[in-house]
Amino acid sequence: MTTTKHVAIVADLVPRKLGSLECLLFRSAAMLREAGAETSFTFSGPIPPEVREHFDLADDLPAVALPSASRPEAVEAWVRHLAALDADVYWLHFIPVIGSLIPRLRKAVPHARICLSERISRGPVKRSRLKTLFCKVRAGRYNPCVDQYIAVSQFIADRLRNSDYVPSSRIEVIHNSVNLQRFRPQGPPGETFLSIAYLRQEKGIQVLLDAASLLRERGFAPQILIAGQGPCLEEYRRITLERQLQNVEFLGERSDIPELLSNARALIVPSLWPEAFGFVAAEAQAAGRPVIASRVGGLPEVIVDGETGMLVSPNDATDLADAMQHLMADPAEAARMGRAGRQRAEEHFDLDRAVRRHLEVILRD
Repeated sequence: MTTTKHVAIVADLVPRKLGSLECLLFRSAAMLREAGAETSFTFSGPIPPEVREHFDLADDLPAVALPSASRPEAVEAWVRHLAALDADVYWLHFIPVIGSLIPRLRKAVPHARICLSERISRGPVKRSRLKTLFCKVRAGRYNPCVDQYIAVSQFIADRLRNSDYVPSSRIEVIHNSVNLQRFRPQGPPGETFLSIAYLRQEKGIQVLLDAASLLRERGFAPQILIAGQGPCLEEYRRITLERQLQNVEFLGERSDIPELLSNARALIVPSLWPEAFGFVAAEAQAAGRPVIASRVGGLPEVIVDGETGMLVSPNDATDLADAMQHLMADPAEAARMGRAGRQRAEEHFDLDRAVRRHLEVILRD
């Protein structure tokens, strides 16, 4: 691949983590520069020094931080900045199609190729006939502003087609990816159960606490570690104290996720919300750990039920407790699922393979 194009990587996020999405963005930029392309970043916050150091980003790498594009008063600044870049390709993340930013960008740079990685999930859509007609008319206005949609799962691709009325010809499915060097199997499964989430109601941590209570009634008290911050953290801590669940510990936001996974029997993803994909589930499989996850959204595309983990009914503490008890009782089964998970990650979620596929799509004429 050789190109002289300017690719603007645009994401309404603050790259404060060393996570898999940051790996995708920064590795893509590195490969583009190796191919002779000019690259630039636009985020809704500055790149912290530790992130720059980890990804070996040059101090002079073009990167601009703007207020979140979700704030209406910030849209003008985003459009003005992005138009001034006059890029050949704009690769967008976490930018909604419905709104003023993308249509205004399309008008400002009519010659550019605009690609949108769709990684935002939504719940089930129920519309009246009148609402459906309105949405189809609106889609006819907004969807042509994007040249290429990249869906992070088949679940998202189906939603784009069926609910957002995007033509199939404009949709490519490229699963999220994992740095297989960072997430590696480190010995046999441990004893703890781990959950990693932004702690809000949709992530289902309440269901995990209910499952912990059920397991205690059955005479089991496995150590359960919950990593992450969020608006529900204090509520979950209160519930844990009230129920005297001494085996449940909240770790806060952590940067040592590979190490936490290496000590886990399994990762728990008890989501109530239909996840667009499930980054942490792919990371756990890369680390050789089985995943117990809700059967919602894109998660069934990540986890092969009975092979790399177990899918359970959402908002069903009994189902979740049963799955946890099964893996507690059978460490050999957990190890077998972990090995299968690593193989699946190598075959389907490899970072460099995904980067090359993304660049093929965004640079397509």
